[in-house]
Amino acid sequence: MLGNLRPAGIVLLLTAALAAQTTHIVTGGGAALQNAVQTAAPGDILDVQPGLYGAVVCTKGLRFELQPTAEITAPGLTGNALTLQGLPANEVAIVTGGLVRGIACLQCAGTVIFDQTAVVGTPGSFAPMRISGCTGPVVFGATTFTATAGTNADGELHLINSAQVSCRDCWLPHVRIDNSQASFAASTISPIGVHTAGLHLVSGSALVQGGEILGAFPFSFPIPTAGVLMNGGTLEVTGSTQIQRRPWAPATQASIEGTGGALRLDPSVVVLGSPAIVGPMPVLSTPMPGLAVATAATTLQATLTGSAGDALVTFAGTATAPYATPWGQAWLLPSDPVLDITILPASGTASFSQTFAAVPPFFVLSLQSVAIDPSGGLTIGAPVRFAWN
Repeated sequence: MLGNLRPAGIVLLLTAALAAQTTHIVTGGGAALQNAVQTAAPGDILDVQPGLYGAVVCTKGLRFELQPTAEITAPGLTGNALTLQGLPANEVAIVTGGLVRGIACLQCAGTVIFDQTAVVGTPGSFAPMRISGCTGPVVFGATTFTATAGTNADGELHLINSAQVSCRDCWLPHVRIDNSQASFAASTISPIGVHTAGLHLVSGSALVQGGEILGAFPFSFPIPTAGVLMNGGTLEVTGSTQIQRRPWAPATQASIEGTGGALRLDPSVVVLGSPAIVGPMPVLSTPMPGLAVATAATTLQATLTGSAGDALVTFAGTATAPYATPWGQAWLLPSDPVLDITILPASGTASFSQTFAAVPPFFVLSLQSVAIDPSGGLTIGAPVRFAWN
């Protein structure tokens, strides 16, 4: 360990003052939640009691605390239950708990957070869940998406023209990425229904660290599907992620299929199938640093993996749009504070912890490690972005 830097910058970020809040108790179901949204001011809390509530459209930064058995329903088969739209850049919308039958985040410049929420598709729905035109961060933590058998779009999460979508500890449906940047940490992508793959990268980028990506599970008849389908963009995978076709698909079905784009895999990644990868896209196999994070009330515990002898520099900061570098995609700026510098031992594994005096609820924090090998080469690892609750 070369040192554990504790710059004032990150401490100031973590101890930022919270805006004044008013809590509104919402009861009665029906239109009560939409009415409460209309009257609440940005920063307010909606304590949503058990009940069945109609579809909601929200354009301001509110905190939805959905109690157990509180459910927001979809407006028929062509819409989602909760739509967050046009959120201003200086506001934060938070959804915790409960059950929501489909979500959409549209043209949000502010921060959107879903935490421990069950998102369940409406049977027969023709409305895919969408993150579209969002320049601000959209963060899912411990969120479970559940589709229903044999439906068309209720089991799809479609990312369109969005700059920074992150999932941590989630169970996800079919994910399609169009001109968007996304990261997945310790998450499972397990689609169901009529989709062609677990992760479909059309354009943009995806970084995956840990977890599993499976091919689709069609109910009508067993069409073999890959875990990942690439038409373009860049996909980087590390952290012992497992990618596979559906287990009962023919042995000749690849787990990753592509017609374009570029693929970068850490040697720890397991890709099943024979052949495992099919397509004209270039495939680069190179060690990448891994980063796993656990948090308590005010303590962060990080586990680092990589190549023995590498210096791993771990940066921390608030959410920003990722950008491409010659060494990989960076989700943090060079000016962001350094949280830790470690020389990896022969085991290739190390850890560090950091305790802060206070952490505001649902503070969105990004961590990313950069490896410097003994010859001076650089490799940027996959980021971990999460809402610290």
